[in-house]
Amino acid sequence: FPKDAHFSELAQLCGILSNIGYPDEAQRGLKELVDLAWSNRRFQADLWSRSIIRWMGRSEARRLCWNAVRENFDRMTTECRQAVLEGLFPQCRNCVSTLLATAPTLEDAESPKSKWDALERLWLFDRTYFQPDPRTTVTDWLRRARGQLAKTEISSSQLSELSQLALGFGLTDLALELASEDRGAGRYDPGTVNAHQLGAAEIYVKRGSLGKALPIFSTIRRASDNQQQVLPREVETLLLAGEYQQAADLEATRWLRPLAKLGGYSLSTYSQVAQHFKDSQRYSLAAEYAEPAFLFADFDSVNAFFAATDYVSILQELDQYGKSSDVQRAVLVEALQPASRLMQFFAGRKYLSSLRYAAQKERLSRAVGCIERGDIREAKRHIDVGRRLQPQDIEMVVQCYPRLLQAGESELADQIFEDFERAMLDQLEAWPQDATALNNLAWMYSQCDLKLDRALELAQQAIELAPSSPVFLDTLAEVQYRSGQIAQALETMQGCVQLDPRDLHYRQNIVRFRSGK
Repeated sequence: FPKDAHFSELAQLCGILSNIGYPDEAQRGLKELVDLAWSNRRFQADLWSRSIIRWMGRSEARRLCWNAVRENFDRMTTECRQAVLEGLFPQCRNCVSTLLATAPTLEDAESPKSKWDALERLWLFDRTYFQPDPRTTVTDWLRRARGQLAKTEISSSQLSELSQLALGFGLTDLALELASEDRGAGRYDPGTVNAHQLGAAEIYVKRGSLGKALPIFSTIRRASDNQQQVLPREVETLLLAGEYQQAADLEATRWLRPLAKLGGYSLSTYSQVAQHFKDSQRYSLAAEYAEPAFLFADFDSVNAFFAATDYVSILQELDQYGKSSDVQRAVLVEALQPASRLMQFFAGRKYLSSLRYAAQKERLSRAVGCIERGDIREAKRHIDVGRRLQPQDIEMVVQCYPRLLQAGESELADQIFEDFERAMLDQLEAWPQDATALNNLAWMYSQCDLKLDRALELAQQAIELAPSSPVFLDTLAEVQYRSGQIAQALETMQGCVQLDPRDLHYRQNIVRFRSGK
């Protein structure tokens, strides 16, 4: 860790070391980072939030980062404290300082539980931590926070965050109370789509109280700066309520509204709405907004690249691999033009590997599309190019192997499997503690339904190196499920939910495991 090294690169390296099973080395590097942050007090908030928290605030490195924050929090500047808390708890960033200040200090049989511990367990929706009466404890805490915030002027985003925390603990009545709070006629937070009231409308829909939900949707649509997130939900609710003509009339205006805004077209409108629907796994709606976000972007700009990346991932969720490859190639071709702004951006920030990764994904999409239309020779060519670009990206095997078997191309399927397996085994021979490589090889075996006994061993080794990774636990659960260990798989997947309760994928896997699909 030389003193003149780039701070973000050091933080990224520490995160990698932690995630591949070298916690002691990561800890030493983190100490260097903390010392460097104090020596640059003017930029302390940026160094902590944009480097340390960014690269070490998630997955296995989070615990190291968390301990460093607790040890140094009292001597941070006010700006740095807020930035650090927002980075660690992005889903409640607007009220996290108040939540920490109002947190309860609980006692257990061994030792007192600190406010920091309570905040972490609240963020993870951990009911067990707040025993014997989690409903009362969390309700009282959220009411204290709400009262503290109201001493100034509580915002829509703060009410929304408190409401979502209440929902995470099953406190539906409290969530509705917070989400329905009247903040005064006509007041709203620009850009938040009256987030707290939108939450109330969603709760009413789930309860079947459509008559109460519709006026809220309508009010938000008329007042909000970003109507597009609300409008499709309002149309759906109108259809449920039998208001078919009103739903049709409203739907007919959907694509005119962004263009009618003062100042003309806003790229962020379509991109943000696409991301909103993608996060809620409503991919068909997400695609409708991702397409104009991509088409209206300047093709050699950074916005175009990220708009294309989002659009590609959505199309792949919809199994539209042919179209996704065309989108990816379009932006890559523009990036390679002379004096391209996109190339200058990536080269200037040493992000050229992102273009290489995008090129490999484009080849993967083309390979899948070729297999599905029976052009096996062309599929093999794309697979070979993709393998040279990223020889350890097992997604090529995961997507192509079962499709090749289904197409009767077992020999080619086996060849591809063996090529990527060899690359992964070489990686593990060189780096036997690479938890990511262990996990990825186990995942590849599971998705191909091959070598499941070995997959189980690899997944367990990865978790031993990184026990706090829900991604690695997810792999273990998948291997257990495919091996017929249903009870163990369900228990493991419940561990994923505890580590990352906001990711719907893990909850959906529990449903899938129970159904036997």
